[in-house]
Amino acid sequence: MDEYQYPLFFEAKDLTDREREKIRRHFQKKRDSGGGECGVIEKAGGNMYKISFKEKDDQERVLQRKFHTISLPSGDVCLTVSRTSSPDQPGTQTFTKTNTKSLEKIFRMDIYLLHYLRDNAKANKVLQKSLSAIDCTLEFNIDDEEVVVRGDIEKGLGGAFGASEKWEIQVDRVFIGLTERYISHHVLEPKQVRLLQQDLSFVTDDVKVYSEIGYSVIVGEAQAVKEKIEILEKSTPTRTEVPITGKQFTLIEEEFTREMSARHPDVQIHQSDNLIIMEGPDNGVQSGAKKLFEMMKNIKEKRVKLPTDLLTFISSSGAASKFQARFQQNLRNPVFLEVASDLLLSSLSSGALDEAWAALQRDLKVDTVKLHSAAHLDRIKEILNKAKDVANNRELRVNFSVIPGVGGPSETKVRIVGYSENVKKLKDVLQEYQMNHVETEETVNLPHPEMVDCFDRIRHLIGMNQTKVTLRASSSPRPHVLVSGPRCHVQEAHQALTSALASLAVDTLVLDGPGAQRFFQTDGKVGKDLVESSCQVLIKEQQGVNSQSLSASSLSASSLSGSILSGSSLSGSILSSSGSSSSILSGSILSGSILSGSILSSSILSSSILSSSILSGSILSSSGSSSFSATSGLSSAGLHHNTSGNIAVDKISLMIKISNLEDEKVNAMVAPMINKKLTSTNIGKSLLSKAGNLLQSNFNAAAGSAVSPGAVIQVTGPPSLGLTKLFFIECLPWDGATGQSVQALSNGLKRCLELCVQQGLTSVAFPIIGPGIKLKYPPREATQVLTESIYQFGVSASSGSLNTIHVVLKPGYPDTEECYHDVYTQFSSNMNVGGRVIFRSLTSDLDDVQMKMGRATIRLVFGDITNETTDAIVNTTDFVNFQNDGVCKDILTVAGPQVEAQLRAANVTRGEVFTTPPGSFPCKALLHVCGERDAGLTELLVCRIIQLCISSGHKSVAIPAIGAGTGGLDACVVAGAILRGIKTATSSSTFHHLTDIRLILIKIDVFLEFKKEAMQKYSSAVINRVSAPQMSSLQQRLQQRVQNIQQLQQLVQQKQQQQTPRSLSADPSILQSSVTDQKSSFLFVGLSRQDVDKAMAKLQDLYQTQCSKQTFTKERLEGLTQDDMEDLKQLVETEGVRVQMDQSGPGSLMVSGLKDAVNQVTQKINTILQDNLRREVRAKEEEELYGRVAWCILGVNGNWERLPKKANHELENNGAAGGIVDTNNIQWTVDLQRMEAKRPGQTAKLKQLKNLPDFTFPLYWDNMAAGENMKVVVLDPSSAEYRTVKEAFKRTAAKTVIRIERLQNIHLRRGYEVQKKQISDKTGRNSAGEKLLYHGTTQDNCDSIMKTGFNRSFAGQNATAYGDGTYFAVDASYSANTVYSKPAADGSQMMFVARVLTGLYTVGKYGMKAPPAFNSQQPHDRYDSVVDNTQKPSMYVAFHDHQAYPDYLITFK
Repeated sequence: MDEYQYPLFFEAKDLTDREREKIRRHFQKKRDSGGGECGVIEKAGGNMYKISFKEKDDQERVLQRKFHTISLPSGDVCLTVSRTSSPDQPGTQTFTKTNTKSLEKIFRMDIYLLHYLRDNAKANKVLQKSLSAIDCTLEFNIDDEEVVVRGDIEKGLGGAFGASEKWEIQVDRVFIGLTERYISHHVLEPKQVRLLQQDLSFVTDDVKVYSEIGYSVIVGEAQAVKEKIEILEKSTPTRTEVPITGKQFTLIEEEFTREMSARHPDVQIHQSDNLIIMEGPDNGVQSGAKKLFEMMKNIKEKRVKLPTDLLTFISSSGAASKFQARFQQNLRNPVFLEVASDLLLSSLSSGALDEAWAALQRDLKVDTVKLHSAAHLDRIKEILNKAKDVANNRELRVNFSVIPGVGGPSETKVRIVGYSENVKKLKDVLQEYQMNHVETEETVNLPHPEMVDCFDRIRHLIGMNQTKVTLRASSSPRPHVLVSGPRCHVQEAHQALTSALASLAVDTLVLDGPGAQRFFQTDGKVGKDLVESSCQVLIKEQQGVNSQSLSASSLSASSLSGSILSGSSLSGSILSSSGSSSSILSGSILSGSILSGSILSSSILSSSILSSSILSGSILSSSGSSSFSATSGLSSAGLHHNTSGNIAVDKISLMIKISNLEDEKVNAMVAPMINKKLTSTNIGKSLLSKAGNLLQSNFNAAAGSAVSPGAVIQVTGPPSLGLTKLFFIECLPWDGATGQSVQALSNGLKRCLELCVQQGLTSVAFPIIGPGIKLKYPPREATQVLTESIYQFGVSASSGSLNTIHVVLKPGYPDTEECYHDVYTQFSSNMNVGGRVIFRSLTSDLDDVQMKMGRATIRLVFGDITNETTDAIVNTTDFVNFQNDGVCKDILTVAGPQVEAQLRAANVTRGEVFTTPPGSFPCKALLHVCGERDAGLTELLVCRIIQLCISSGHKSVAIPAIGAGTGGLDACVVAGAILRGIKTATSSSTFHHLTDIRLILIKIDVFLEFKKEAMQKYSSAVINRVSAPQMSSLQQRLQQRVQNIQQLQQLVQQKQQQQTPRSLSADPSILQSSVTDQKSSFLFVGLSRQDVDKAMAKLQDLYQTQCSKQTFTKERLEGLTQDDMEDLKQLVETEGVRVQMDQSGPGSLMVSGLKDAVNQVTQKINTILQDNLRREVRAKEEEELYGRVAWCILGVNGNWERLPKKANHELENNGAAGGIVDTNNIQWTVDLQRMEAKRPGQTAKLKQLKNLPDFTFPLYWDNMAAGENMKVVVLDPSSAEYRTVKEAFKRTAAKTVIRIERLQNIHLRRGYEVQKKQISDKTGRNSAGEKLLYHGTTQDNCDSIMKTGFNRSFAGQNATAYGDGTYFAVDASYSANTVYSKPAADGSQMMFVARVLTGLYTVGKYGMKAPPAFNSQQPHDRYDSVVDNTQKPSMYVAFHDHQAYPDYLITFK
């Protein structure tokens, strides 16, 4: 191959392919042969073979050895290499045996390296020591550029057979190591040579610089030389010139300059004639040049064929530069225009080119008019020239030319070219002239609309007693006088009238702002009348001026666009049907009760204000003694304003369903398939079983051609399934976490979610795809792929109409419980990330179910009774076997030996409830019962338990499913018995204290049976999904929003602000443009110029005495936002003042008008600036504090959630007296002494975390004292954190948890987070594969791990079957083995719950010191960890000490 250019030859007999490969690997290994990367071995003829190396240095090192001994399957072979295929030609080194006792070997070396080895004491000492170790001496021969090594055979190797070869190999190894340790580098670039000679810092103990004429050489230890080279390259600036035209640079200058300033600020950029010169660091200059070329390539051009006349007009009129300036201001990207034979438009944006071309087509025009006759051509030219001169008063805007007819004068044409509006005017003039000789009507435009009303007086004044034509004044479609009659007389009358009108003294007085008209309509009217009479003039207010008359209401029906309150949502009509602004509210806003019946229909508030799903169904339940509610495990729905701008009601609701996929009521379902076959999975078979052959037909019709893994087939949903679409994902069987199967499934899930959005679907159901017998995914991997895909969709995608996602778990499967815990844990931990709401709510079929019986609340809870902290705990036992694994053992282990002793000594009769003190268990009393296979007994026991709690004054009690475990009763039977027992006890007893009865159900099937029984016993008509206190608050808010029209206007403004974020930079021109057409203008008509001038002066003086001006500088206006400008615009229009750019400085504005109005605007600006300043200071304070201090609230799912910046600031500065709003828009009151937040029906804990400058505390940690680097926190058994860790442990380990401690080690966690980012960046999947795994330990090792982490140095204490790393188990039961978690003297054991970064993994092997390479071509790119089985790992092995963090320590028995 061309890349292997340095061949060597050796002689051998008939090598097999296997032997050739063995020899190639020998020469490839630098340690064995001195070689390196090489090609395949080829036969060169006869017994000669050739192997070629990529690098010359590798070739030379191989030649330095005389012999190469290689072990082959047929025996050892000794090869002699040479440069040529002739075996007799010597190599580059010589080997001389002077006699039988001594040996000599000569090495030719780089002359500067020879000088360095001789002159540098440290290097010389290393070389001498290495050679003396093998009894050799050294002689430097500088002149010949060689080193001579001599050795004594008898002294060193005993003269044995082959001693010389062994001696030579030893010497070779010394010099191979020498060339690896020391290198030389030639510097040829003059600037770098000069810098080396001038800067003495480049010479150190380890590095020497040898200067020659025209170059220098750096010699020394390899790493030190490389560092010097890097410093040298960075210290030498480079310069490059890029040819570019001025036009090109104009287009890209802004973006290129911004890019270079951000990425390479140290590169200087200069512009010369058609050149861009860049100077600075080489990498920056090269990067800049590359960027410049890329941007030049991105310049797009549009060449347009235009008529020659139009091209000439564009060139002569300067239209090109005017359009360029306009495009620069109005378009996102500049557009450059060039006029040649064509019109060439250039820009970086195709869209900008299209917009520019559209503007040119719209604003420029060429029109040709055929003349009726050429007889009056000179007159036509005269008329057109006159019209052209008027149009071209200040600039060339239109031109025309006469085109003689080819067939004679009858075909003469006039071509008009220029701006569209001016072309049209000239064309109109021409066409008007041509219509002179027929009966016609013509119009004489009146210069002012006010002249229409007084035209009779004007006609009499000018003596127009014309009888041959009819004169009629009209204001439609514009002010004019219609002259009708014969064409010749019409023309004469037209000219006479035009002349007469021109003789009148007519003028217009324009006063700043529309406020002048208001003044002369009210206070100044008397003064205006006096001016008219004294000066004998007519003064008329100009038409088309906004008189600022205000309607009866400032809010019309149309202002509520989007139906903020729909007409049908409230009884009565909020907006009148006509939409008239005079009657916004017809009758009462709400007739009758504001919340009658179902309080509000689902459409009361449109989606722009509230999602229709927030207030669905009946909100207030009917009255009665009992009611039922299913409370969501996690909900973020709320109506409060969200200061963070992230509104939860716009997010997706998540639901975890325990059911069959085919029974879900959704718009779309997702299912897997293999090889494009519907029935290839059990899910597909179930769907087909319910939907029938129609599904198969629809599937076949949609399947089409072959599909690739991850592709999605869209199938129309059959009516029997009640859905719109079925999405089938082409899946692959599990091939490991790094295989194609995971990527294919992830791509398919992402595609399904995108299709839901594109097709406007509102709900979709996903099963857990993978754990079945066909795909064989590990359950945890399958759930992770699904939850990660949904999470990424919630973070980055637009959910559109999609508002509900169901995750469906099939009941009765072995993995259902594990999958449920994994899915719930993943979703609940990602509901709120970094103060941002990701999902609106998370509900589950296993959420708590609540029933009300009088004063008592009965709750069905899916969980472990050993986690309960009620006053009384019910324990089921047979009073004999206390050490069998189960709930009884767990309770007694925590309670202590005294309680167990009492039970052993107890003599309990059937149906008796035996009471003991709690011992160490966190409750007030333990109630022990013996359940049997007897529903009647279970009912009796529950009744007695309730009565005992009532008589003992207990407020709460936790009861398991008595008889459903070892008792062997069906769960539905137990549910009925327990609920009947509770009802009997509560109906026959008087409640004083007992208010909370909790039924704790540890199995999914048992919980679902209890829930089903509860739903049947309590009518669904009394389901209450919104608590009464919450409803009361909602009612109050709705009443406040509809009490008056001002609050409706505020809602409109809030809606507009949500749609258009507040601008951070104000555009003062919005004020100027808002009054351009709102000047106060007055028309003066008189017989003489003197009368008109006199009247105008008097009226102006009269107005000026009532006016004032105020100038606002650019600096003063910089604090205003665009929204502030909008507010000011409304005030300016209301008060009738004029705003214009002031000449005192760029960006300054002058406000003029009536004094009171100017004062109002001035006061408004000052108020806004003060408010904005306060907001800006507050925002900066909040941002700075957010990085130092984290205030958190404990969510209903037990996870700590960070509060928004505003709440964070209020809590830190004791400013939360008015309450705080969390990221879910929920309002809370705060008690900082108790560190609690409250709202109706709920209390949540608060905590404050003070981060270190270089370390951010995890939200679930506790605060640590200053200087404290490690802290051990014993978890409260009643906390959700304790329950989560315990439930995961007990899922596989039948042990009793005694204590759980959280480990907070700042140094270890900091290193772990660094490693996590490194692995995440490397995998490119935004995930480091973090998993919670288990590691058994002992009391002796526990303290060391807590302080210094998991140390690989101790690998091998228990097992090294998969490598010499630290081992972690997937299941707690594995680590609970006494081999790994050795019991202490009291029988207790210890186990760490560790966060482990598994990343990309493969199967490990015995003796591995590190994970293997991920790619053989890139040996340094390794896996992150190894496992015992990639299909379903049961253990992971980590080789980096910071790859695992000891999160919790569990003590158990």
